[in-house]
Amino acid sequence: MKTSERFYEELLVLAEGLDKGIETTVRDATPQEQVVALMCLKITRHVYGAARLLSLGFYPESIILLRSAYECLVMSKYLSEKPADIARYEAHGVLCNLRNMVEFLSLVDLDSETKNPLEKQIRELKDAFCTNGIQCYPRLQATDLDDFDKIRSASNKALFSHLPNMLAGITWNDDNDWIKNGFELYNIGSQVTHSQMEWLAIGRFGKSEHAIFSKLAIGRYILMFLNDCSETLTELDLSSTARRSTFENQFANSLQLLQKWLAEEQQSTDERLRNQKKGTRN
Repeated sequence: MKTSERFYEELLVLAEGLDKGIETTVRDATPQEQVVALMCLKITRHVYGAARLLSLGFYPESIILLRSAYECLVMSKYLSEKPADIARYEAHGVLCNLRNMVEFLSLVDLDSETKNPLEKQIRELKDAFCTNGIQCYPRLQATDLDDFDKIRSASNKALFSHLPNMLAGITWNDDNDWIKNGFELYNIGSQVTHSQMEWLAIGRFGKSEHAIFSKLAIGRYILMFLNDCSETLTELDLSSTARRSTFENQFANSLQLLQKWLAEEQQSTDERLRNQKKGTRN
């Protein structure tokens, strides 16, 4: 078995163990902790899915999932330090959901069995927004929520446009600065997600992997995501210290395999360059 295949096996054990080890907590969590916990759960599931996709050969698709996980990870770090901004981003989420539902309702001819529950959800979203979110939008009035164009205009700024400011507003240290330096992952992930020709172009010119984010690089990111989620879940009492200890041991095994894989890749590259030089001289 290749080192990369052994690494994938260990990665799945690590990811599945983390996902299955999530527990409920008996203590009362603050609203800030609740938000971070929910985002961490989302990140864990995304990264677990990315690990499974990578192991099955769906390498570009794993990058798409990691892009979403990265966006969520940056926001969770930002909101853990800036809890006063939680209400604003929750309001944005409610408004985006409202926009999507209203647009869907206007474009699709639905039967009453489907339409009535959707209209009820729209009313509930409007009420929730007016109660907890409209103060974040000084130019928006309650009556404007009946005007789709005004809803769309107010919610039109996508989340990714906030990421640079979030990255700048987070306090980084040696343990988590890889997140700050991982913004390229988000950029590449966005290309793979939104540009239907981007990956075809890479294959067309004879490259089976992205020049920057190879399978090995994606495997490393998955490891780092899982480790950060494990630490956060333990801090929030959603994963026991015993499970954290088990995770650390498995993480060390996975990291050794990753390093071995990296050494083999470097050796292969060096050998290929030597052969190219020999061919040039001949």
